[in-house]
Amino acid sequence: MNGVIERDPFPHVVIDHALDDDLYRELVATMPSDEELLRGRELESNTTYRTSAEWLLRAAPPVWRAFAARHTSREFFAEIVELFADELREFANARTSIRFVEPFADVALDCQLMWGSPVKRLSRPHPVHVDRECALFAGLLYFRRDDDDSRGGDLELYRWRGDERHYDEGRIVPDTLVEKVKTIAYAANRLVLFPHSPDALHAVSLRSLTPHPRLHVNFLAELQTKVFDLGAAA
Repeated sequence: MNGVIERDPFPHVVIDHALDDDLYRELVATMPSDEELLRGRELESNTTYRTSAEWLLRAAPPVWRAFAARHTSREFFAEIVELFADELREFANARTSIRFVEPFADVALDCQLMWGSPVKRLSRPHPVHVDRECALFAGLLYFRRDDDDSRGGDLELYRWRGDERHYDEGRIVPDTLVEKVKTIAYAANRLVLFPHSPDALHAVSLRSLTPHPRLHVNFLAELQTKVFDLGAAA
């Protein structure tokens, strides 16, 4: 996997045209319908609905099954570990499994198709936060539709303003304690990768009123124990 690591405000990689164009177009053309991705769940404004690899491997079109298998494989995990060797080298020999499909190995992998619902009121889907303490890294591959003329829904990266740290029970951080460093636009076939830590502060920007969903795939790896500890500040 090719990518240049940027370290401000924390280690991350942005890769445009992450997938081969033909593969990307085939995935777009065969993506499960909005109704399939909602799967009978109550529709709320600007809310993220997750469809895990367990469903994709079982019920999605063949190209999506292959895609999910590839991105829950030991080989894909090894590529991420090699890319972020300074942060993840201790997991180089970890055994992997597919979350909700196989018994939990050292690390459980998932490839979630994320469907962010249409927006009926101006709102921010995710405030500044850090991810779960058992999560090892994030990989966000955007599938913005060609006709999506909405504004917002971009990934925002933050750093602490000073020494004070505070996370609520949902690991959300007060805006007063952080400053925005970078905005990564929600763009088709763009991949963003970063290891998790107490300083991997990120958010999704305000989304305008829109009938369009916000679509991306979330690559994740999790342990049965904590990867990092928010400590007394949590």
